[in-house]
Amino acid sequence: MTGRDKQNNYDGEGDMGWQLRLAAVPVPDPTVEASRAFRPVVGEVPSPINPPPGCVFHPRCPLAVAECQRVRPELRELRPSHWVACSQVQ
Repeated sequence: MTGRDKQNNYDGEGDMGWQLRLAAVPVPDPTVEASRAFRPVVGEVPSPINPPPGCVFHPRCPLAVAECQRVRPELRELRPSHWVACSQVQ
């Protein structure tokens, strides 16, 4: 989960969920879009009724470590106006 200001929306930094959402946006240039590698997100979407323990995104996150299965990350300010809830983002 992230909180961002407009200036930092596309800087490529932040939690993996944000990066995966940005990667899913099509490129308006058909030549560039056709050459992009398709990288689907693996794993199951967490149940909103019965979410997994720890970070709710850990089943699908490529950065997830064992801690993510046990501990729900706190929302913290990574830099001014840039908030993350991910223990793996520095």
